[in-house]
Amino acid sequence: MLNNNFQASAAQETIDISCVAGASALIVFAMSGRGGWNAGNSQPTVAQFANKALGQNTGLVGVYPCGCDNCTSRNKPPRPLSPPVPAYEECQVHPICNVHRDAGNSGGTVEVIFQGFLPN
Repeated sequence: MLNNNFQASAAQETIDISCVAGASALIVFAMSGRGGWNAGNSQPTVAQFANKALGQNTGLVGVYPCGCDNCTSRNKPPRPLSPPVPAYEECQVHPICNVHRDAGNSGGTVEVIFQGFLPN
């Protein structure tokens, strides 16, 4: 969610890559300009993040691993996409799935870069 300063005084702009139900492409987010992006106390500065092939997304900032619908846990994850049906990945140890910043710091650029499709 971007450009949401109209919400509340503590509104946060947020970006992430969801592999919750699987993934079909490799994506990179690159942020530049105003306001600092972070993924919580353990990741105070984030300027770029990307997903990897299924089975390799645990520990990556800004990425919900396959089957982890609450970043650090599985509550009611959707069934993985098919075909192929990927195996669930380990969830994140820390809540690093959302990269965010204060919506009052809006401005700058958020670039979404397609790196190619994942093989079936």
